[in-house]
Amino acid sequence: MTETRILAATLAALLVGAYLSWFAEDAPVARRVVLVEAPSSALDRLEFVTASSTVTLQMAEDTQGKRYPWIHQQRAKKDERFVGGERVEEALDRLLPLRAERSLGDDLDAATLEAIGLTPSPGRLSLTVAGETHTFELGGRTGSDDRGDYYARRPGSDEVVLLAGRDLEAIERADRGRQRTLQSTPAAEIARLTVALPDGTIELIHQNRAETDAFWAQASEPEAKSEAAGRLVRDVLKMTVSEFPEPEPAAPEAPVRLTWFGPDGESLGWAELGESGDSTSAPVVRSAETHRWARMPQAVGQRVLRAARELTGAPAPPAPR
Repeated sequence: MTETRILAATLAALLVGAYLSWFAEDAPVARRVVLVEAPSSALDRLEFVTASSTVTLQMAEDTQGKRYPWIHQQRAKKDERFVGGERVEEALDRLLPLRAERSLGDDLDAATLEAIGLTPSPGRLSLTVAGETHTFELGGRTGSDDRGDYYARRPGSDEVVLLAGRDLEAIERADRGRQRTLQSTPAAEIARLTVALPDGTIELIHQNRAETDAFWAQASEPEAKSEAAGRLVRDVLKMTVSEFPEPEPAAPEAPVRLTWFGPDGESLGWAELGESGDSTSAPVVRSAETHRWARMPQAVGQRVLRAARELTGAPAPPAPR
């Protein structure tokens, strides 16, 4: 038994030594290889195709001139379109400039290419950067759990490279990084909120905002706690996106505009919402973070609209026909 343990320990030491030696000898080859030398800000379009899904990402521009990722994700039982949020934008920043983890050379034989899934190739990555399209065939992934890097090569090229699986996974699962919130400012950092309608504007003030007895008041009565203002703000902070319809919904005729400010008067964000004007009666909403008009949960949206009109004295719009 003792001899067996000694033999096992010796074998383990030899394997670890061989592993470290292999990486040490191959260190110059293992350096990352630049494939597309361009920042994420130059990206126009991305298409990522695997055996189970297709993700098409198009960089769009909102009315403020800000670019954002507009995504179409297709799976066997799902077909969705949505705005990519911060998680997607961070993934794009990691993806570009596009670098291979390492090159495996250009002399892999047919059996090896078939074993790593490059003949035939089930996947594709296409990047259009500054008007130029770069395409890569994608094979299988390293590792037995199918969570490693992707084997890849350019069409017509014999050189096989490894593309970082962690970066492409965030694109493949872009739905997990969709934009859901309308604002990301913590409640304690909001010092003031304005509610504007064509018929009037009110200003709400966050008193004692850093204390446990914080409350909201109207600027006309800054020391009087306003339950209506407090309910409005709580619902505003709950507002989320439920759906990004395509085509984009039309802007409401008289949207409520909400703008929140910091303690020094700096604008921290804004949102507009109103009735969609169609038979769904689901409110539509847009903010600096959604970039375009989207639908929101009906109950919260209608509470915000009703409270805003009550506080400003604006009449309710006619019911849609």
